[in-house]
Amino acid sequence: MRPFIELTAGTRYSCRQLWCHTSDAAAAINNGVYNVIKYALLAFAVLLAAPTAQAATVDAATITKSIEQTAGDPVKVKAYCDMSKKMTEVGDDDKKAEAAGPEIDGYFKTIGPEFEAAWNAGQEAGEDTPEGKAFDAAMTKLDAACPK
Repeated sequence: MRPFIELTAGTRYSCRQLWCHTSDAAAAINNGVYNVIKYALLAFAVLLAAPTAQAATVDAATITKSIEQTAGDPVKVKAYCDMSKKMTEVGDDDKKAEAAGPEIDGYFKTIGPEFEAAWNAGQEAGEDTPEGKAFDAAMTKLDAACPK
């Protein structure tokens, strides 16, 4: 004799019948749950990676070294000068800044991640901090390499 499950008074289903009727719904629910879990894990991985990137602070010596390395490479100097010119053209206009975003990102890609990290650290540093002073001094030298 098969085991029966009584869901409502007088209605009996075998386990096999229940599985057949619920398998489509269960599959849909499981698929939805799977997607939620998949995206939650992706978000968690991103959150784990973000503090790692933030934790790698850039000190004054690294800022100076990164910008000096950029100043020693003619291709990077040209990319920086073009980027600086573009940023001057954009100014404070949000629409121009949004339109120029991909171009400026391309310049940063050409110049390299070390320069971008030094740039970001210098932008975030206070003017009176060692990092801010190192950034200003190194950028003054790099700006001098650009044609007027």
